[in-house]
Amino acid sequence: MRICKFLCLSVVLALSCSAALDGAWTKKQLSPDNVFAVHADVAVSGSKIYTVWNYDYGQQIFFKRSIDNGATWEPRLQLRFSEGVVKEPAIAAYGANVYVVWRDTAFDPTSYWEIGFRRSTDYGATWQPIKRLTYTAGNSQWEAIAADGANVYVTWGDDTPGTFQTYFRRSADSGATWLPSQRLSASGMFECTPVVAANGSDVYVVWVGWPGSQGDIYFRKSTDGGTTWNPAKQLTANTGNSGWPNIAVNGSNVYVVYYDNSPGNYEIYLRKSTSSGVTWNAAQKITNTAGSSWYPDLAVSGSNLCLTWTDDTPGNFEIYYKKSANGGASWEAEQRLTDNAAESNYPAVAANNTKVYVAWQNIQGPYTLTYVKYSPL
Repeated sequence: MRICKFLCLSVVLALSCSAALDGAWTKKQLSPDNVFAVHADVAVSGSKIYTVWNYDYGQQIFFKRSIDNGATWEPRLQLRFSEGVVKEPAIAAYGANVYVVWRDTAFDPTSYWEIGFRRSTDYGATWQPIKRLTYTAGNSQWEAIAADGANVYVTWGDDTPGTFQTYFRRSADSGATWLPSQRLSASGMFECTPVVAANGSDVYVVWVGWPGSQGDIYFRKSTDGGTTWNPAKQLTANTGNSGWPNIAVNGSNVYVVYYDNSPGNYEIYLRKSTSSGVTWNAAQKITNTAGSSWYPDLAVSGSNLCLTWTDDTPGNFEIYYKKSANGGASWEAEQRLTDNAAESNYPAVAANNTKVYVAWQNIQGPYTLTYVKYSPL
């Protein structure tokens, strides 16, 4: 996770231009007190809100849902207890189907990371048995998932080739069966943190590649549900380091956010395509802080773009949020969602037609708790 030329004046301007702890937001603690709960993720499908997080120092994955737009929340469910270590669950939903992936050491006696998968076909009420998605001689990690219709798409990085490369696997029957894995890159350079989004038969994957000492963002698209792929495109080529990409799609509009330290500190940038990834607008700088902005996540609902990230301008990491109501053409003032003596980090965002939901982890003494906060769009 990642000083800047703009001294006290920038701090004052940043605080005066942002709505701190906006009263329109409702906060919900997902995990119980006095536990270690990290890496929360969130997904929405209609009025149903789904959250997932890593629990108990990496041995469990828990799930919690609301079926009424967050007004009430049901008890948490344990999705995975591992004799090894489980990390970084990711969640997606489409219709009645809810899908979770994670990385796990218990699948393989040699203790390599492999990708696990579990699905629900009744809005998260019950869950089918765990499936193992990867069988490799190396480590599979940085898993991400997307769903559209009956298609489910998973990406990850794997170091079996000798250095981490980007891989993809899909199901065309809502996760019941899976087609063979595909390697999306053959560059030989180190690659990490791939993410995936889909719209109909168009599937989009972005990741970080390291051709030298700096990371850059790469993009690849399939127009046939992941059967074949267009050549990879390099979306950044800066003097600084680009990383942690996330992607969202609405119709022919594709949005990629990432952090980059070309200005001297890390800031959040957006690149947008209005042609389903064929051509791209110039990079748009979204943040302008005295500290560093990290770990962006992005959701789209119609013309609304919902962006969350962490920023250490206050002296420790806090969660921030910003919205564009016109597809990124202009942005409303940022809002600070947390105000803690200790670190808040790794935000995730999802949105439906009426509300936006942001989940994150917060250190409280020796423990780390997970939260979700939501507001009308």
